[in-house]
This record gives sequence, structure tokens and C-alpha cells, in this order.
Amino acid sequence: MTEIYTSEAGERAVLERTLELLARWPVPNEQLRVATREGETFVVACGPKDAPALVLLHGSGANALMWTGDAAAWAPHFRVYAVDMIGEPGLSAPSRPPLESDAYALWLLCPGGVGKLRASFPFKVAPLLLLGRWGRRRAMQVALGSAPGAGRATEGEREIADYVSLIFKHFRPRREKLPTFGDQALRRLAMPLLAIVGARDAMLDSANTAWRLARAVPHAKLCLLPEAGHFIRDQTKPVLDFLLR
Repeated sequence: MTEIYTSEAGERAVLERTLELLARWPVPNEQLRVATREGETFVVACGPKDAPALVLLHGSGANALMWTGDAAAWAPHFRVYAVDMIGEPGLSAPSRPPLESDAYALWLLCPGGVGKLRASFPFKVAPLLLLGRWGRRRAMQVALGSAPGAGRATEGEREIADYVSLIFKHFRPRREKLPTFGDQALRRLAMPLLAIVGARDAMLDSANTAWRLARAVPHAKLCLLPEAGHFIRDQTKPVLDFLLR
């Protein structure tokens, strides 16, 4: 897996911390390794086995641990499957098929691709990543807006902030352009859809996301949070209310 990390030592540090945090998953769970066309895929499963399935897909540079704060609230109602995306700093295979192909859809369903990526974003954070621990934390703050570990953060959020900083000390993120779905593809989304975006997102164009969804998916429920950046906090209950309606 070393090709997605800067060194073998860095890979070990991230994976060891990942396993430590997984051992503290807030509800009883099964940790599964599923064979797929792109290699082994790691999944944390929790909740009643006969409950409706809820599949959780994290964003870039993360893994299933990003759902730790939500799992306890959602698991009583659903059989939750928190999946480590391939090619990201989790326990799934390091495979990185082309984003422009249908490989991710054939492996599973990738959640990105509605709003445009802000072209200026990489130029804002790249220099900061060269400035050690302070620079990585500052880059995370720029990227996420109200980052975990900042301001009124809980102890758990501060711990996650340290973990994210560790990841980006050693992990090589994907750098190719994120493809976007065309309007025709979006119009085929007939299922209920909730989109929660931060108006101050430094990475994705929130206004474009809102405009495209309103035009192509008029039945979608859109929540535009005026003070939020890319990191969205305190949405466990609103998401649960949407899923249970």
C-alpha cells in the first residue's frame, strides 16, 4: 500500500492509529474485509442485521472513522455499513482507478461530482503543507473552514483533528480533477435526496452545487449552511430525521 503514502514508516503510523481508533467504535460492530474487483475493501458494520441498510461513504483523505460521531445515533435504526474507499488512507486496497471511468461505480458508488471544484484551492493549501505540523493544521483549517479541533471542539473532535494531521503528514492525496455528473445523469436521481453544503466551502463551489441540484433534481432537499465550510458539524440528527421520514 506504500505507493499512496510518502514512506513505509508513515504508512505504519497512520494504520496503527487507525486500528487504535477503530477499536473504540462507539457501538458493537463487525469489521469486514470484502473481496472486490479493485481489491480488498474494508467495512465497519453495525446496527441490527435485519434493519434497512445505510451505506456511508467518506470523502477524500479520510476513512470510515469520519462516521464515528454519527454511528451511535444511526445504528439503532439501520444496519450501517461504513466503507473505506479504495485508494484512501484506510484499510481498503490502494487501488486508484481513473476518476473519469466507470470503475468506481462498478466497485461501488462514489459520492462526489455535483458541484465544481474551486480551481484556486490547490494553490492555497500546497505551500502550507511544506511548513510542518503548523502548516498542515493551517491547511486543514483553510480546506475545511471550521475544522475539527478548532474553537468549540469536543475532545473527540480534537482527537480526530490530530488524526487528520497525521494522515496528511504521510498520505499522498489524489491530484487529478474531480469529474462532475452531467445534468442528464442528475435528472435520473429519483430517490429522496438530502444535500447539506457549507456556503463558505473552500474546495467545492456551493452556489454551483445548489443551482445544479435545484435545476436538475427539484425534489432534492437542499440545506445551505451560511457559516459552514467544507467541514459540516452537528448534522447527525437532521440526517437521521431525513432517513426516518
